Amino acid sequence: MSLASSSRSDSSSFTQIYQALPPDVQTDLIENHLLPLLDVLPKERSKHIISIASRKQKRYAGMPLLNYDAKATEINGLLYELDRDAKRSLLKERSNREELLEETMQSLASWMNDIWSVVYEYQTNFMLAHKCLLLAARTLDTLSLSRGGCKCSFMNMYVSVVIKQKSGKTVKSFHLTGAHNFDRVLSWIWRDLFLSVLAAGNERQKKQVPQMLHEIEEANGWPSLERILCGGRLFMNDDDDVTDCGDDDDAWEDEISDEGSLLEHSRHCPFHSEHWSNTISLQMAPLRRLVEKHLMKIFSVTPSVGLYSAVQAITADPDIAQARLIQLAQDGALTCSDSFVAALDIFTLENRPDRVCSLLDSGSHLLRPRDATSLQEAVSLVSNNRLLRPRVLPIVEKELLDTARGIKAALLSPFVHMLDPQKLVEMKQITALLPGSSTRQDRVEQWVDSVTTPGSNAPHPMAFAAMMMGIPLPAADAVDPDPMGFLELDQNDPDLEDLRDEFRPKMKERFEGWRETAVLVGGGSTTLVKVYKEVVQMMPFLEAGDIVDEILNRLSDKPSKHHVCDALEEVHAFVKKQRKKLAIAADKLRRREARQASAAEASSASPSSRGSTSPPGNALPTGLVGIASFPMSSHFGGIEDVD
Repeated sequence: MSLASSSRSDSSSFTQIYQALPPDVQTDLIENHLLPLLDVLPKERSKHIISIASRKQKRYAGMPLLNYDAKATEINGLLYELDRDAKRSLLKERSNREELLEETMQSLASWMNDIWSVVYEYQTNFMLAHKCLLLAARTLDTLSLSRGGCKCSFMNMYVSVVIKQKSGKTVKSFHLTGAHNFDRVLSWIWRDLFLSVLAAGNERQKKQVPQMLHEIEEANGWPSLERILCGGRLFMNDDDDVTDCGDDDDAWEDEISDEGSLLEHSRHCPFHSEHWSNTISLQMAPLRRLVEKHLMKIFSVTPSVGLYSAVQAITADPDIAQARLIQLAQDGALTCSDSFVAALDIFTLENRPDRVCSLLDSGSHLLRPRDATSLQEAVSLVSNNRLLRPRVLPIVEKELLDTARGIKAALLSPFVHMLDPQKLVEMKQITALLPGSSTRQDRVEQWVDSVTTPGSNAPHPMAFAAMMMGIPLPAADAVDPDPMGFLELDQNDPDLEDLRDEFRPKMKERFEGWRETAVLVGGGSTTLVKVYKEVVQMMPFLEAGDIVDEILNRLSDKPSKHHVCDALEEVHAFVKKQRKKLAIAADKLRRREARQASAAEASSASPSSRGSTSPPGNALPTGLVGIASFPMSSHFGGIEDVD
């Protein structure tokens, strides 16, 4: 017994030492030290070892060779040619981009069957196969981001991949429209790889699965892990995903040549594939737990509502997972703005108005302008609670006024003098003129010219010096170049969010969203009237439609100010609508007072009407308190003056 224990201890120690050695040293140790021991072992023992080696040789005979280095060299060469072609196409009319893309994708597609066969049929070389799949994933990413003009050839390329067993039987066929959908093939093979590791791998290989999941997440993002569990499909939106990409209706069904019916549940279960053995199928639950654990780890660091939904979709115990996710979101909500917005979105999704209010009380300072949509949804949720509703209107009013101040600040950059006291006096004089007259139009143009920031159209200093030397200035470009145009190249790039907030804030969308939120909230109409008064005092020119139109015309010539144009149009439309509502309300009030006055005169003339209890003529109807006290412009003549 002690001898066996000592033997196990020696083998365990040797295994640890062997695994820590470099590959070359491992080979040297086997060839020069272990193999010679076969000559000194008893004959029967030596024959037994040789017999085991022979069986393994027969087992792996015919296994495809995954020559990673050769394939990497081939792919890198094609990518290099694509880069050269992008440069040559600038000078030559002929481009080979489409042919090079097809050759690259064909090279990857022809490699997939070998990778799957190695990991599923031969159940070996798992790490090498994983490395090959990562190479394919990185190649796809490089192709999707490569320069060279239009992406149509890449996004509409037809890619066909057929996975066959070594017997020739078709296991799976993929018919994809768009090379970017090739990641479905990778996810399907990765799933079989992980299941094979868990079913046939040793302990060392099984311990490498979390690291492999981490590498996939780093290469393709966490959504790729959800796709792996579902064999390349999205669990939450399977049918739409297939239809959008233009696949065949049967692209996700196994092509089985054997006769016999297929189990109906296996056709639709996202966590099942028909070619699996029972041993492989049993490993799906452990794989789901590993993926869920990894996604939980990501969520604890960078929470998001999408990741929250993904974990809920793949977990085997939704209640426990939900409780843990909500607690993680609560614990990390105040660490940064992204975490705060994620927690706000999650509590809104789960209909937790109490948690939303608690979160806003403790961390509203973390909200950014681009988080307006999340805050609007949260406010709408809280407004449905009768007890919490009074907390909503101050938030709506504050956000509307903050957005209006942002629009005002953006307008002061090209029109620095528009709020000068003298210019405001001139503007009031202009509004007193007859609308549509040529005199008023001339005064409007002169006023906008006078408030424009000086030097905004001044020539470059070098051009000005050349002009002073007698060299004429070149003709101005028809369109003012937009120095921040690159911000619109990729709307989904999170690295550009901060720059967009500073140089291209979505003020129109923000103001419009809060205006719509106010309409849905009880008492929001009163808040909109208050905001209208504040906005008109903040930017008096908004009540003069022709002045606003002239400002918009000046801004429309500058692409870098188009977002300001959109915001100004939105605020101007809001002012016009509120002014029209006030005019209608005031007109109704006057008519009601007139009717009440007539009724009072008639009742006073009739003896039978002495006991009448008619309300006084100056009483305001419910909901219009404060309207009569709002100072209308002297030139405003009622609803007929609303343009």
